[in-house]
Amino acid sequence: MARNDDLYQAFPDLCLLPSGKLYCLYRESDLHAAKWTRTVLIESEDRGRTWRNKRLVSDLKFNLPRITRLSEGRLVINGDVGNTNYVLWSDDEGETWSKPQ
Repeated sequence: MARNDDLYQAFPDLCLLPSGKLYCLYRESDLHAAKWTRTVLIESEDRGRTWRNKRLVSDLKFNLPRITRLSEGRLVINGDVGNTNYVLWSDDEGETWSKPQ
């Protein structure tokens, strides 16, 4: 999918959209006890056989980021940084994301 032996890639989470698109959200960092992290989203149109369109959604040092599709169709990414929780919202099926709130 997105293997890179120069990065620590961890904590994947999946979200299936009604269109059949599958999102995988995960954390890239230097190490498990990271000095830097970024939260990355990658997508599949064929139920995970191939992946494309890898993109950065946040450079906050999220611990265990998660992605969910809410009942009204909105997507949300949530994660914590220390003792503070943040959310990012998408109203266009993950094409664009709000700033962390």
